[in-house]
Amino acid sequence: MEAEQHFENATAINSNQATLWTYRGMACHNCGKTNKALTYFEKARMIDPLNPLNKYQAANVLFTLERYQESLLVLEELSHIVPKEAPVFVMIGKI
Repeated sequence: MEAEQHFENATAINSNQATLWTYRGMACHNCGKTNKALTYFEKARMIDPLNPLNKYQAANVLFTLERYQESLLVLEELSHIVPKEAPVFVMIGKI
C-alpha cells in the first residue's frame, strides 16, 4: 500500500509521465487491485502508446484476469516493438 501511495503522489505532481502511471499500475496489481491497475496502464498508454514496459505489464494483468485474447493482442504488438525480449514470447507461449 505504501508504494501505491508514493506513486499516487508522483502522478499528482507529474501526470504526463507514462512510466509513473505504469509503476502505479504495477503497485496496484501487486496489491490485488487488477482492475485499478488496468485503468492506470490505460492512462500510460494514452501518454505513450509504444511504451514497452506498460504494454508488457498490461498484458500480464490481462493474462492474470484470464483475458487471454486481449493479452495476446497486446503481446503481439509488443513483439514488433521489442522483437528480442524473451519474456514477451514466453508469455505468448503460455497463451
